[in-house]
Amino acid sequence: MSANKRINKSKFGVVININLPTGGKVTPGNVGAVLSQHKVKNMKAIVDKINEIGKKISNAEKVPFRIYLNGDKFEVQSLGPSVTDLIKQEINLSKGSDKPGRGDFVAEITEAQLEEVAKKKMQYVSFHSIDSAKKIIAGSARSAGIKVIYN
Repeated sequence: MSANKRINKSKFGVVININLPTGGKVTPGNVGAVLSQHKVKNMKAIVDKINEIGKKISNAEKVPFRIYLNGDKFEVQSLGPSVTDLIKQEINLSKGSDKPGRGDFVAEITEAQLEEVAKKKMQYVSFHSIDSAKKIIAGSARSAGIKVIYN
């Protein structure tokens, strides 16, 4: 399934949002507690689909997934790596600030780097424009204690 495939939500009664590791590391134990609440019988098929999608996403520790359920039918959708993970990759940062917003910045990100992150994230999530995506990503950067430098 492509990352930006449109899903007809009206066909599904339950939508589950969950953050999971990528690279084929998901086991029924990771999602069992969440899926068992909805009496899912084909848990292995869902886990296999999550792992299949997760292998295509590189360099992300955890990725948000949406699981749509209706009886025995299901769809799995990835929302791609989180914006914070993409920012950290772009500026080669291992960890954000412990106390963001207090004047202590751990790194800087330029407007060009914001645009690169926006282009990567736009593969998974639709934004109105590249400018609106850059504003959202700049807010995420500031909340991680990263100084945003505009040209």
